Amino acid sequence: MKTITEFLTENKIKYLENEPMKLHTSFRIGGSARCFVPADTISQVQKIIDFCNRNGENLVYIGNGSNLLVSDEGIDAVVMKLCG
Repeated sequence: MKTITEFLTENKIKYLENEPMKLHTSFRIGGSARCFVPADTISQVQKIIDFCNRNGENLVYIGNGSNLLVSDEGIDAVVMKLCG
């Protein structure tokens, strides 16, 4: 089974591992996301959702991070920021 990072690399989708969520929230707090994906296109969003569903990956969606509180322990999931 492929990992999310292998899938993203193979599909040329940008991602960051252990990305501090405080950089993506208006309150500037929160631990790291295991895998952070700033999705730019509908195609990327569809591919990521499909991969996560087929492989049992936890997936969290965020917008611009307003009024979003993230635990200091971080998020053990793929965090997809809807950018486009």
